[in-house]
Amino acid sequence: MIRCPPPPDSSPSPPSSSSAEESSSQFPSPPAVPIRRSNRSTLRVLPVRHLDYVTYIVDLVPIPTRFSQARGNPHWDAAMATKFDALHANETWDFLACPPPEVPVIGSVWVYTLKMLPDGTIERYRARVVAHGFCQEYGIDF
Repeated sequence: MIRCPPPPDSSPSPPSSSSAEESSSQFPSPPAVPIRRSNRSTLRVLPVRHLDYVTYIVDLVPIPTRFSQARGNPHWDAAMATKFDALHANETWDFLACPPPEVPVIGSVWVYTLKMLPDGTIERYRARVVAHGFCQEYGIDF
């Protein structure tokens, strides 16, 4: 059986300032709950069981972080040449004469990675050119 609240009093009553106080006393505010801070460390530590795998990949072939480290290595030179050929074939890259000093030039960086086969051998050396897009200004560079 569902019980309904009694109907409101139908007799009109003059408005009073105590009606707001009465309505707030009908619905008490919930108690304040203190904010709890996490006790977890924000630094993630690599599990010990993964250290052997990371060491194996790092020791296999050093991956350069700069162009000066990759230059002169025949594998990385071939990867960069392959990337340049692909950029020219797709018509997304053209060599131009150096612009005057007052013209802003967007910098770039080479990113090197190894593509591995499931058995752990190297499938290919990969090189990418990544533009520093964060240096662009709207209306000037694009």
